[in-house]
Amino acid sequence: MGITSRSAALGLAATLLWCLGAGPLARPASASVHYLVITGEGEGFETHWLRIDADGATVEASVPHLVLFASDDLWAWRTYRFQAPTCPCPNPSGDLLSLDEPSCGEAPGGDALQLVGLVSGEQREVVGVRPQAADGGELQSVSLLGALGPLLLVREEQRAAGCGTHEHRASRFVAFHAGLGRAVELLTDDEVGRVQLLERTEAWQQLRRDPSIYPIESAEDISHTAILADLDAGGVRLEHQFSAAACHECSDGQWSSGTRSVRVAARALPERLAPLAEIPPPVVAFAAGQESGAAEIRGVSPVWSDDVRELLAAFRSLDALARPPVAGTDPRYGETSGLYASDAGSLALLVRPDGVGATYSSVFQTASFVPHMCDCELTGVPAAEGAFTLGAHGTALETGPGWARMTPPAPECCGLGWAGDELVRTGDLPRCAVTVDTAKLLDAPGGQPQRAFVIAGDRVSALPPLPEDRPDHLLVRYRGEVTTTYGYLPRAALDCPFD
Repeated sequence: MGITSRSAALGLAATLLWCLGAGPLARPASASVHYLVITGEGEGFETHWLRIDADGATVEASVPHLVLFASDDLWAWRTYRFQAPTCPCPNPSGDLLSLDEPSCGEAPGGDALQLVGLVSGEQREVVGVRPQAADGGELQSVSLLGALGPLLLVREEQRAAGCGTHEHRASRFVAFHAGLGRAVELLTDDEVGRVQLLERTEAWQQLRRDPSIYPIESAEDISHTAILADLDAGGVRLEHQFSAAACHECSDGQWSSGTRSVRVAARALPERLAPLAEIPPPVVAFAAGQESGAAEIRGVSPVWSDDVRELLAAFRSLDALARPPVAGTDPRYGETSGLYASDAGSLALLVRPDGVGATYSSVFQTASFVPHMCDCELTGVPAAEGAFTLGAHGTALETGPGWARMTPPAPECCGLGWAGDELVRTGDLPRCAVTVDTAKLLDAPGGQPQRAFVIAGDRVSALPPLPEDRPDHLLVRYRGEVTTTYGYLPRAALDCPFD
């Protein structure tokens, strides 16, 4: 049943945002109601801004991105590629008795997912990078299961190719609230019980008749793996997906390796989504018209604001998406400071507010196949967000979530013919223990003392020196309870793992 009055539509938007955590909002002076309707084919999305008034629905603008509204901002879906460490498989035709370990450091790709605030510019990780090393490589992907109000329903899939084994797939369901900036539970405990009783039983009856499924004696032998959302001419529609174990070759691809799945219609919408059960008729009519084409309806999100002009301008321009992903926004992965590696080189970075310290070693060949070595100790200054200029010759250093890229001009220690390097973050900087009673941080090696000091037992992150190099001072970072400080400490005052 659709909403038949303008005031009811306004009430719907207010109730929706209240139920989903945005809090009560004053009714805007404008008599219009605004909705974002998301369509898509495969992983390509388009969002249409609909203005609803007495004359019906007007498309104000359309953009080739998925965009939601929450907490007075528009949030755009953005995936970006990241690299993760891996250990390549040994050559199966090689000596199986050899004790040589395969070298590590290759970087297979994956997709991470962010929501970017089109007004605020804030970047929120929905599905972050996964830095675990994996034999044979690992690939992460994310796909949309539906978008409702401020909620993004997403499937995260990991595909790992172990050495000499079948590819293994594992999936995870994420319901992410754009306004709260975190994953949420869609079902209350009571609603979980109702789903267990009704939808799970129906799914069990379907799955038990599938000859590829391993024997299942009761509905408890199947798993509730996802909630899928759709908007059609009848309004919002939800499905619950249930999965059961099957042979590896029998997997149907809807969830993880060794599973087969069925989807059953939800008997009722969860309480948090109940206000979306009724969509204004002009929105339903627009959705029905879109369904006649190739694109599918992927979601709907009301826009509730006292003044939509700034939001609509940001929606049309998408300027915030021009900013690259910020390194270190995912706490599971780490910050920009840390250790990086490639097939040919290693890099250590310690990023300060006013610059960066780096050590870099590699072996490379020039165009004439002459081998060269690099052993560099460099300092740099910020050039842009996530970018620095290193050394006297201006080597460019770019950083992103889990990666670093160095491009010529060549640093003094590499010389002409150095092609640059792309590296993957492999870990944090080493931690050193302070061994003297008190030591003040210096502004330069052997320079002037600063106000900050450390005492015996404190631990500092240190920029490791080059191999076989023993400088008198090390660049360190100390994180205290109140503030973080940077400076140099005598090496004799530290006990470091690389000594």
